[in-house]
Amino acid sequence: TSPAKADSLDQEAIIVSIDEAKSSITFRNMEIGRDYTLSYNGLTSFRNTYDEELVISQLQSGDIVETTFVKSEKMARMVRLHKMAFTSEGVTEFEINKTAKTMSFGGKQYSLDENLLVTADGQTVDLMDINSADTLRINGMDHVVESICVEKGHGYIRLQGDEYFIGGWIEVGKNIIKPISEDMLLVVPEGDYEVLVSNKGY
Repeated sequence: TSPAKADSLDQEAIIVSIDEAKSSITFRNMEIGRDYTLSYNGLTSFRNTYDEELVISQLQSGDIVETTFVKSEKMARMVRLHKMAFTSEGVTEFEINKTAKTMSFGGKQYSLDENLLVTADGQTVDLMDINSADTLRINGMDHVVESICVEKGHGYIRLQGDEYFIGGWIEVGKNIIKPISEDMLLVVPEGDYEVLVSNKGY
């Protein structure tokens, strides 16, 4: 028997996650904010905005796509990157206004979609988890941000035995230099750093 033809279309979905071991993709329908999972197989067509064939590993969480599928089988027939979507990668300078539900980067202001997807390390996280030290990949349509993916996250540095160094300075890598205060907690982008602590010549 020939495979069933696609009978359903989602014109604007976001890839939440891809499970290559289970050959499945979880999508978020942006109209109603509902997540659903479809299987894929060798007959599923993955395409870029120019309608050229892709392989599944070229898609990632946060991508805005349109998809056709067989509803009864929950089987994807086609997943294509949305022609009207934009992607900004490596964004380090940004401002998020959680109250106004807006975001600024690259000299422009965008509103945040009410069904916004935020991911880090392949997991769905809260907008509150994003820190100014993070590096982001942002996807959206027109002036609306629909997904924010943390490409590089952040960590924390706390000094122990810091009573000898209060009033001195801490340097983390080449970009972070701060005066040392009691029980201070430094937020730093993920990575490897040389850390220097100094006070009164020590």
